[in-house]
Amino acid sequence: LGEKQLGDLVVEAAPLLTRIGVPVILPKELSKLSRPRPVMTAKRKGTGNLTSVLDLGAAFDFQWSVAIGDSTISPDEFEALVAKGSVLYRFRDSYLRLDPTEAAAILERIRRSRKADTFTAIQASLAGEADFQGEIAESFRRLLSGKTESDPKTLTGGSTRTGKSNQGGSAAKPALDLPAGLTATLRPYQERGYRWLLANLENGFGCLLADDMGLGKTIQTLAAILNLKETGKLQQGALIIAPASLLTNWEREIAKFAPSLSVHSHYGIKRRLAKADIVLTTYETFLRDADKGSDKTWDLGVLDEAHLVKNPDTKRSRAVKTLKAVRRIALTGTPVENNLAELWSIFDYALPGYLGTLANFAKDYRKPIEVNRSPETAERLRRITEPFILRRLKTDKEIAPDLPEKVVIDEYAVLTPEQAALYKAVADEGLAAIAEAEGISRRGRILALITALKQVSNHPRNWDKESVPAAEHSGKARLLLALLDSALAAGERVIVFSQYVEMLHILDGIVRKDLGMTPFMLHGGMAKSARDSAVDGFQNGTGPGIFLISLKAGGVGLNLTAASRVVHYDLWFNPAVENQATDRAFRIGQTKNVFVHRLVTRGTLEEKINAALVAKRELADLTVKAGETWLTELGTEEIKALVSL
Repeated sequence: LGEKQLGDLVVEAAPLLTRIGVPVILPKELSKLSRPRPVMTAKRKGTGNLTSVLDLGAAFDFQWSVAIGDSTISPDEFEALVAKGSVLYRFRDSYLRLDPTEAAAILERIRRSRKADTFTAIQASLAGEADFQGEIAESFRRLLSGKTESDPKTLTGGSTRTGKSNQGGSAAKPALDLPAGLTATLRPYQERGYRWLLANLENGFGCLLADDMGLGKTIQTLAAILNLKETGKLQQGALIIAPASLLTNWEREIAKFAPSLSVHSHYGIKRRLAKADIVLTTYETFLRDADKGSDKTWDLGVLDEAHLVKNPDTKRSRAVKTLKAVRRIALTGTPVENNLAELWSIFDYALPGYLGTLANFAKDYRKPIEVNRSPETAERLRRITEPFILRRLKTDKEIAPDLPEKVVIDEYAVLTPEQAALYKAVADEGLAAIAEAEGISRRGRILALITALKQVSNHPRNWDKESVPAAEHSGKARLLLALLDSALAAGERVIVFSQYVEMLHILDGIVRKDLGMTPFMLHGGMAKSARDSAVDGFQNGTGPGIFLISLKAGGVGLNLTAASRVVHYDLWFNPAVENQATDRAFRIGQTKNVFVHRLVTRGTLEEKINAALVAKRELADLTVKAGETWLTELGTEEIKALVSL
């Protein structure tokens, strides 16, 4: 047979004949056809130690060739072969199967990076497309496994796949202990995350810590920052950019777990840049002040809730990516929500240039994966991103043993200017009324003031019944939306408790407007049939994943094990009451870890009473019996200190 006839038989006819039951027996060299594949090689061009990825580009020249069986040919030779237009070639001692589409893709990739850079070489190595030998092979093995010069061992990891999680492809353990300034005991998976972060930063890579909500991304990051400080690598400080609603959380976590780190919050009307180990700011503030700090180079740049830059075309994304930082960390529990362009955008911050341009990424990965459903392309993307993404879910079998069955997290909100003004006015009026009262009347006025200030902290509308019931008028409402958005993106179901039915109705309107869904609701004014329908719908997963519940009406007697998140929108100041409500989800039959979020408004009586309950065990024991009534026995000056901003 001639070459074309042979190609028609082997490539097209033989598979068809086999499918209709006609045996086709081919000689060995035709039954196993060689296929071309791009291969990268490297040649030493410089001297010096290879201690980070940045050294590789200066030390080596990277070149593409095309492998066919055990042989390699130059890109020009391969292009000439393709130009002949056949699908089957006799190539040395074997036959070559040449698919036109596959060949075109190989040539396009080689043309795009004929003289490959370091990132292209890294991807080739991770994708199994590199033929590195000797020193360069050892350098890549060390850097991409996460080793440091002083550490001969690695901490191996898994893969990021749909519906599963990984332990981090380059999860190495540098020869460094946990920082001395860390006032916390990390769980095993958190310690692995800390060491993984350090390994990537030490080796010159930015990275994406994508642990599930509630697994402690903040404390792992703080441990890494402490290490940088204690090893003299934080001379220019760390900049952390986060949503405004999370700045207080960062301040609290730093004070609690890393008190040796100095902190400056660059936020608000009177903001000014100041030198500190950590500078905290918001996305909006950074966008407004981008020009002011454009000459500053930070030792570390951290994006919290990094999915907020998932759209590469927004002003926010473009501004954040102008940040000058020697090291970069992105934190998010939802690295991909809608499409792969979101992953590209986060990587464009964490490891700029690694995934190429957005247009080329769309051509190489988005279309093949999202449109053509190519498992090979999906696997290649997984391989090249694996070392730089650490994703653990609370449902992981490896992680769950490290977690308690119930994790309680205090989430701190900040009063809006409108709330702060209203809070002060209500406090002043209430204190004046208390000063004039005695006995039962005084105790009643104290409880009335506490209730009023809690309602103002919830939302102005909860107190005055007149304010616009929108999220932007309440720091707590904005914080709740962020929590709900993250939980829903992860497919979780959430219970939100409030003492006040009016607040439930306000939240109902906010959820409808901002999240586009109608939540389930349960309170004492509803008929039993309506309540039962809401419970059944939530439990069966037949409706929205948000359930708004009155603390009194739903605090006992319900089985809501479909929820893995519980939010206490306002605090009862009685641990027993809160626990009873939480136990609607945390009870026999629950198969998931339950995360409990207690919303506390910074600077208000909520924060002060909560701190007292935590700090004084005897006070906590008292409140189990007496609820909030112990507050009525406080003196006038104590009440004034409690309610003042």
